[in-house]
Amino acid sequence: SAKWTGSGEHFGFMNQPNAGYANFAVLVESLLPLIDATGGDRDEVRDEILKDAQSAFSDEVDKAMRAKMGLEGGPPDMDELADELWGEIEPLLRIARADWTLFWRQLTYVAAKYTSTEESHDYDAMLTTLLGDSDNTNPFYDALSDENRASLRAWIENWHWAFLKCYQHNVKQSSEETTPPEEVMRLSNPKYTLKEWMLVEAYTKADAGKSPGNPFTVEGDYSGVHELFELIKDPYGEGTADNHKKYYRRAPDESLKAGGTAFMS
Repeated sequence: SAKWTGSGEHFGFMNQPNAGYANFAVLVESLLPLIDATGGDRDEVRDEILKDAQSAFSDEVDKAMRAKMGLEGGPPDMDELADELWGEIEPLLRIARADWTLFWRQLTYVAAKYTSTEESHDYDAMLTTLLGDSDNTNPFYDALSDENRASLRAWIENWHWAFLKCYQHNVKQSSEETTPPEEVMRLSNPKYTLKEWMLVEAYTKADAGKSPGNPFTVEGDYSGVHELFELIKDPYGEGTADNHKKYYRRAPDESLKAGGTAFMS
């Protein structure tokens, strides 16, 4: 889906399966003349292919969300439980306008910090970790109401129980050293993604004569472009302290009001 405000739904992780399916449907339609040429039933073939595609896209989305929650594998009922947990948290992420990258990365930190049984019931501390160590790393753009905060804490309790259950099951079933669950989550939840507010800042500095604060600049400043290039080479890593301060944060308030960029920020 396009990122521009005038072209329908804006860019976002959960919009991409629909966008991908729409593109695939166009591909199928473009190939239907070949079905006609070979004497096949174009409507039957199209409907069968698109039905299979819908199922495949849906299955992949479910798998992606289980991985983001650290709930891959586990006992037989884990997939169903993971799908229920996703169904519970998704409305809150929309209502309180969560930054997708921050929320899932912060949840990864919760998973890494609270894996021992002694700490497995400190849900208030888990909530504190999830909400970040500064205002900028709090995943939610809108302040959580008391009701939403209580819902999030209850969700963390249910999720963490499932997380430990999944991890313990996988350890018992594996004859080899098991990859720590937070590592699996880390590779499903990047710390850095290129947001429009980052790109605008970088390409504005690089545009000769338009460097912020110096309209007389003759040559563009490409330092921001190079910095983002290096940053995105390892989006799943922790990055430097400067990277963390500058780029691991919610979008600045001013970028959310900037025409043409707000929907990508």
